[in-house]
Amino acid sequence: MSRDFAWSERENSWLVSQFWAFFLHHSKHNQHSNHLRRKRMRTTPLALRAFFLAVLLAALTFGCNNGKSTGPGNVTLADMIGSWIATKFEFKSKADGNLKVDIISKGGTFTLTISADNQVILVAMFPGQAPETDMGTISVEGDSLFLDLEDDDIKAAYTLFGNTLQLSVGDAEYDFNEDGTDEPATVEILLNRAPGETQ
Repeated sequence: MSRDFAWSERENSWLVSQFWAFFLHHSKHNQHSNHLRRKRMRTTPLALRAFFLAVLLAALTFGCNNGKSTGPGNVTLADMIGSWIATKFEFKSKADGNLKVDIISKGGTFTLTISADNQVILVAMFPGQAPETDMGTISVEGDSLFLDLEDDDIKAAYTLFGNTLQLSVGDAEYDFNEDGTDEPATVEILLNRAPGETQ
């Protein structure tokens, strides 16, 4: 025996209530996740070291692919193991696009080593300062890389061409006129895989 299928008013009401319960739960989760990632990078030595760690981690995340770009979905932990070296780390003022500062050209150096257990070690040398070491972990979501440190959550978009990785950060700060006040900026970073290392 067959009958026409139809939802009763009571069944419709129950479905609507379940939909909103699901929606509100995930909305709260996403709001909390987004809040953690809205922290702005500042230009203290620790923040700069942390950010370069994120940058170099991204380089390891997207390894060599015979000169072709590597995008989301093609990344494994094996692609991330090894060392990368920053060749450019340029802050650009949002107020004046002609105002730029490249930390590498000023004498800074940054290298990163990542192990198979997803731990990373960064050795950073800022102009006029002794080398310092920092550590952290990484995660990749879609076309972005996230660095998780105690005091910083950093997000960077990426584009990879062979052994060269370009990263872009749209929300950063830098003290361009050295008056003690950080100003809104964007960041562009180029990195190369360390000599002798291949994927």
